[in-house]
Amino acid sequence: MKYSSKQLMQFFALTFAWSWTCWLLTPAVKAESSSAANILFFLGGFGPSFAAVVVVYMTSGWAGLRLWLLQCLRWRGRLHWIGLAFLAPLAILSLATVTHLMLGGSMPESPAVGHIGMLTINFFLVFLVGGPLGEELGWRGLALPAMQENIGWRKASIALGAIWGVWHLPLFFVVGSTQNNGAMSAFFY
Repeated sequence: MKYSSKQLMQFFALTFAWSWTCWLLTPAVKAESSSAANILFFLGGFGPSFAAVVVVYMTSGWAGLRLWLLQCLRWRGRLHWIGLAFLAPLAILSLATVTHLMLGGSMPESPAVGHIGMLTINFFLVFLVGGPLGEELGWRGLALPAMQENIGWRKASIALGAIWGVWHLPLFFVVGSTQNNGAMSAFFY
């Protein structure tokens, strides 16, 4: 499917509007109900996929949406590349953490300390639900292919990485989020 620059801009505008609204309202809602705040925070992570579904539906209707979803869910890579895609981020994060500690850095206190069950459930929720279902249908299912058509895969990957980073900015100011406990420079680096 081909998407115009206008549709790509609609995708980005809706992604940012949905996610940032949810995330920035979370602290205000938390004062009234921590459960509602958690749900709102979680829904914010679905901005890219939500926006992609809306843009595809508005562009192509139900038939186009069905075709697009089938295309997004089709595995195209060889098994060793898929394995590398799952293991490389973990290896890079581990190496960065070890290097940081060896250079005298320290790790911030984690709310997961002493809560192995919560940590395990949260890992699988983020790894299987939050990222893939919440973000990737939008970032890699719509934005990246649309950008690649105009500027090639290298420039599209770099530009989308920068946009992805900016999309996460509000999380550095939401108390309790993973990003709030970390360094913004390390996240963007």
